[in-house]
Amino acid sequence: MSEEAKESVTYTDNEFYEYLENNDVRAELINGYIVVDMGQPSIFHQELAFELKYAFREYFRKHKKKCRAFMENEVRFDKDNVVVPDVFVTCRPENIDDKRMNGAPELVIEIVSGNRFSDYYRKLILYKEQGVREYWIVDPKLSQVTVWFFEDEESPYIFRFDENITVRMTETDEPLVINIAELMDTQ
Repeated sequence: MSEEAKESVTYTDNEFYEYLENNDVRAELINGYIVVDMGQPSIFHQELAFELKYAFREYFRKHKKKCRAFMENEVRFDKDNVVVPDVFVTCRPENIDDKRMNGAPELVIEIVSGNRFSDYYRKLILYKEQGVREYWIVDPKLSQVTVWFFEDEESPYIFRFDENITVRMTETDEPLVINIAELMDTQ
């Protein structure tokens, strides 16, 4: 069912979890609709997600921040929205239980791998509405990163993989700067 919402029926999170138990699919629940066939991540996709998570983890450890980065873990916004971002960052450990993040992370990173409509449109709207502060769309096909700062910007910033991206949520005397090409050693 490539990227289309399953049927025209809406589901709650509990019905969605039951659906997942009975079906061997990767899926998310967005505005009550089950979105299936999210695309199999490529090796580059998986490596990049790991490197991004690791960069955040090392930064938070070095600066003794209570923030944490997660890779391919569930985020439950509410009864109608359950997603699995490639990487997300939260500074509110009280919103994490043994299964998922409950509520909006501060930063979400999606790496495009066949689910272009979902990452560029469906999730963009969802993340903005749910209170995510910073949203990155990493697009290997275009070798670019589109960064949205929802709190104070109406338009995104677009960076090439070889450009430095300052992570706003880490603005300190020494903010975290990410360069995808350097991270992946592809210069």
